[in-house]
Amino acid sequence: MDEKRIYGRKVEIDTENTKTLYNNRAENLSNMESIYTSVLLGDQNPQYADEWNKVEKDLIFPHLRISPNSTVLDLGCGIGGWAETIMPICKKYVGVDFSGKMVDVARTRCKEFVTSNKDFYECSVQDYFKSENLPKFDCIIISYVLMYINDTDMLFVINRMLEQLSSNAVIYFIDTVALSERLTLKEIYSEAMHTNYSALYRTVEEYESYYDIFRQHGFKNVISGFMPKLNNEKHFSETDRYYTVMER
Repeated sequence: MDEKRIYGRKVEIDTENTKTLYNNRAENLSNMESIYTSVLLGDQNPQYADEWNKVEKDLIFPHLRISPNSTVLDLGCGIGGWAETIMPICKKYVGVDFSGKMVDVARTRCKEFVTSNKDFYECSVQDYFKSENLPKFDCIIISYVLMYINDTDMLFVINRMLEQLSSNAVIYFIDTVALSERLTLKEIYSEAMHTNYSALYRTVEEYESYYDIFRQHGFKNVISGFMPKLNNEKHFSETDRYYTVMER
């Protein structure tokens, strides 16, 4: 039995290793052809990261309802991919990432927009939601984060997101999902990143069961599906990028 590549069973991953991975990628940013490969990966074909960033924004941004009065929480903000588009427009922006090095890069890249109401913070999603007196948000973005959160923390995170959304709000999810059965990678060597990697690739059905919690509180689907295909590389054969935008 391969204990690094686990199908079907629910097992936990070491998220501290994931933090180290992304800290290292942020530190290596100057050696990457595309800054977006630091979070979207795909080092061997950096042009895909640029394309994925553009395709995602073109597809999703019109549905986020960002206005000069919007308050936005960006969970898994990375190097500021969404921040660079949203911060110039919105009233309040909070970017959260558990990689301090990524946060440093984001703050530098978006320094002209950083104010007392718009900034980035080094923090895990779980720890952020343990804070007291958090504000409500009109839009929550949570991108490529849930795939690094163990099942024991998932309901806590989902319910806290729900609590922090305003009465008229939008939430955008995107994660890499397993196409057939749940797949957990535990410290497996990644040819794409040239390092060991851990992640929880849940199925679409598993994620939909979590999204149902939002539907029970007045949210409805606006758009969902798999991101447009930009390549046919073998290491994407078992997984894909699945997104959902919901509003109420």
